[in-house]
Amino acid sequence: MTWPGSSMCWCPLWSETIDPFEASVLAFLTECGKIEAGDTAIIAISGGADSVALLHAVNAVKVHLGLSIHAAHMEHGIRGEESRADASFTDELCASLDIPIAIESADIPAIAVKSKRSVQTAARVTRHSFLREEAARHCKPGRERILIAHNLEDRAETILMNAARGTGLDGLCAMPAVRLPYLRPIVGKSRSEVLAYLGRVGQAFRTDRSNADKHYARNKVRLDVMPALADAVNGDVAGALCRLAELCEPEAALLNELANNHLKACTVSRNAAALWISRPNFVSAHIALQRRALRLAVLGIRGSLSDIGLDETSRIVDMAALRGTHTVITLPMSDRGTHQIYLTETQIGVLETPSKILRLVPTEEAEIVANTAKVPYGSLEIEIQRLNPSDLLATQAALKSAGFETYLLLLETTDRLYLRAWRPGDRMRPSGMLGTKKLQDVYTDYKVRSADRWKYPVLERRSGVELAEAEILAIIGLRNSASVIPASQVATEAEQFPARELTIVGVRPLSI
Repeated sequence: MTWPGSSMCWCPLWSETIDPFEASVLAFLTECGKIEAGDTAIIAISGGADSVALLHAVNAVKVHLGLSIHAAHMEHGIRGEESRADASFTDELCASLDIPIAIESADIPAIAVKSKRSVQTAARVTRHSFLREEAARHCKPGRERILIAHNLEDRAETILMNAARGTGLDGLCAMPAVRLPYLRPIVGKSRSEVLAYLGRVGQAFRTDRSNADKHYARNKVRLDVMPALADAVNGDVAGALCRLAELCEPEAALLNELANNHLKACTVSRNAAALWISRPNFVSAHIALQRRALRLAVLGIRGSLSDIGLDETSRIVDMAALRGTHTVITLPMSDRGTHQIYLTETQIGVLETPSKILRLVPTEEAEIVANTAKVPYGSLEIEIQRLNPSDLLATQAALKSAGFETYLLLLETTDRLYLRAWRPGDRMRPSGMLGTKKLQDVYTDYKVRSADRWKYPVLERRSGVELAEAEILAIIGLRNSASVIPASQVATEAEQFPARELTIVGVRPLSI
């Protein structure tokens, strides 16, 4: 309730007058259900109007919540003396309010170059890492809470930028009020409301001059695009965009719940570094659930969906739907390193990749001698055994239980097997076809980029005088030739060609 002629509210719950801005922050922290008495919250403070207003308001109402607060400031090393002055301001402000503060300095431009990110992205990633470290240091385990001072216009600008980039439903729900460990108590407040509150309490703040630099896309959107939309379409365009987010949030939450249930139903095994799911079960769902379930799987192992957009998601889902496709897809580098998607006959794996696997790039061909040590090739492990038909089922079962996909061949005793990278001009006779086909076209059919073709070795049979006759038997992990036979036909084929030997080839992700 607001008193007539006054900017103050009377809150029956706390039986005292309180500024409306502070009352809204208190109501949010009470009603969101994520703050309990005895909790500690980290408040991110830049020194700008929004974060200063949030700090001041939370400090004013913390007694009603039984909440302790710590401030955290990241000095980015981007704006020289001005940036250091921001750090000094936040330090002095927190001292005046008796709020503990941690100030971290970082050379963001250098970090951006090293990580091959934009300065803005490097700053955000580094800042959030710092905030999480502070939360781990001061908050109870499992009760980490970080308060971020995004306002209504910030959210609207982000939604608009996401939409312009072709986002999905989740991108239209950007900057939600609650996404643990982050809470955004003033995301529903406009900049004018923030500034009015600071004026009422007489609190100074810092102004970042780079916010006027239209070199940055967000500043162009804030200074040019949003005013133009407000003038041409809707005077309350920021509020309208945020209402769009509120409409999308429950739909996105429902889809995520359904996708999570689908992922759980498909999961075969999981640990901190790997997740294996049933491929047939996975592809049986609607494509919308496949995409979301895949993103949830990647998020669980990779820890981030950065650089994992529609193209990457659709490529993996499309490949999973191609029956018989065996492939390895390397995801873009993340803060946790490199991760890969493995598609086997029956499973899909999301795995953390040891860096030395990536260095096992084959440069020469090698003869593969049966019944010897396993051969590493790229991110695959190859095992070849020659055996009697009577041993087939037991050998095949043993290989499959060890995670190998198996290929069966009938070879002359004088044949030699070689493993090598593909070469321009290579041709094979794919199973189910009468003629031959260029390997380059096979790679294209399976959407394998030129840079990734080394991951799929060529298994080649050589025979005759000086081994001059060659036949490509398979692109391991991708496509078999007509010479690779189904297990159900082995007994019949073996009887028809008694002079040949049965050879079984096993392929699995490399274990290091």
